[in-house]
Amino acid sequence: MIPEPGPSVEAVERTDPEGDALTLTRDAQGVWITCTTDGDEITVGPFPEEALAQMLAELGTAAVPPSRR
Repeated sequence: MIPEPGPSVEAVERTDPEGDALTLTRDAQGVWITCTTDGDEITVGPFPEEALAQMLAELGTAAVPPSRR
């Protein structure tokens, strides 16, 4: 069940120059990820917030050369 906007729901969205959008929505169940492109939309989740934070941390570490860590 995709979260409905409400007082306990937070969302952030970023759109690229072509109009494709990535939305992260947090509610009591976890974090939902929605991708929208050319009028099509897919939502996955909920994911535990801690798991996504760990994934982003790993991705950030991978993007930094070992000599600069």
